Amino acid sequence: MQIELVKSLALSMIVGLSFSALAKDSAITKVIYGNDNRQDVKDSSLTDFKRLALSTAVQIKQKYFTTLTNGNLQLSSTDTLQSEINACADEPFAKQLAVGNCSGFLVSADLLVTAGHCVTSQDDCDDAVWAFDYAEGKINNLQLAKKNVYACKKILTQALDDQTMNDYAVIQLDRPVTDRAPLNFRLAGSVEAGESIVVVGHPSGLPTKISGGATVQQTNHPSYFKADLDTYGGNSGSAVFNQKTGEVEGILVRGAKDYVYDIGRGCAVSNRCDKMDSENRTCEGESVSRISAPDIVALELKDLVEKVPSLAAGLADVTFADTQGQTLLIAAARYGKYPVVRALLQNPKVVLNKKNSQGDTALHAAIKANDYYTTKLLLEKGADFTIKGQEKLKAKKLSKKLNRDERFKQLMVKYDKWYLPGKN
Repeated sequence: MQIELVKSLALSMIVGLSFSALAKDSAITKVIYGNDNRQDVKDSSLTDFKRLALSTAVQIKQKYFTTLTNGNLQLSSTDTLQSEINACADEPFAKQLAVGNCSGFLVSADLLVTAGHCVTSQDDCDDAVWAFDYAEGKINNLQLAKKNVYACKKILTQALDDQTMNDYAVIQLDRPVTDRAPLNFRLAGSVEAGESIVVVGHPSGLPTKISGGATVQQTNHPSYFKADLDTYGGNSGSAVFNQKTGEVEGILVRGAKDYVYDIGRGCAVSNRCDKMDSENRTCEGESVSRISAPDIVALELKDLVEKVPSLAAGLADVTFADTQGQTLLIAAARYGKYPVVRALLQNPKVVLNKKNSQGDTALHAAIKANDYYTTKLLLEKGADFTIKGQEKLKAKKLSKKLNRDERFKQLMVKYDKWYLPGKN
């Protein structure tokens, strides 16, 4: 099925949501506005964003690491910010590693969003890895654990166009990420000027930084908005969050010049601006592609319908069930399509607890798929914990039978209002 058709049908499928393509110009440098608000994750006062930072990743090119026999990545101790760009010794984070190329963030079990200029071809995809937990305090012996490192399998969609201003990419990782949650992103409407935002990523290739204290400054362009974020090259692809909702609003793609050369000292220092000034090219603000640009839900729907062709009619009618009683919601839960599940649950026509012909609901499907985050989402939205599925088991007993991990156990206990140890 053509992706354009899926996009069109998705508009009518999910009430009030829009998935049009958007976003970019060309430069990728960035700058400091007012105070430098960048903080290491461990030092950040933005507690909620410490959790969200777990779902952000760094792109590291092959030349910056070697792969050990145990699969871990060994990083070079000489590749610091000071050595990479000749940063002055008192420049913030000068002594930290600076091996990152771009930033990205998880939006589904095996999908990662970044900037289009970070992966322009399959060669770019193949020439780097994506690593989670590249953060101060988590890089032990200059190594990144194998379990946190993912290859780029393929580029699902990518745009870098000076005419349309699009700059985004969605890549598929080599395997699902199961130990951290996909990030929630805006599904409808648009961010407004004056709203507080937070960026999480890898300025200048440094370990993860959380930077708040910024607001949306301009929203007049349909593809992107501008803000006074403290970002640098390396932040390209970073998740930009709404501070109030915790949802991703966009993808950091470009900005003003990030470093200037101090002739007297013979080294580089951060470019600093008192405030954003659109008339001053050195302080013109940081551009953020709106998260609607890559049509993430449409991409996931296209893949879902390829897996279950009988559900094509469900794109136009979310109440549709095929001859086996399968619905889009049940299928999305079965195949780990977290963004689709989340989007469908915003449609009042979707029947959360509908069974297929085998007796399973979306909750049973998510548990069988070993998808903790979709299971959690369904329960948060009111999935009926007491319905018995195909195996004549309620959710908790099904989870136990399938030997799901401790996270599932704690989730089942939380949502089973009548839980009695050894009785239920």
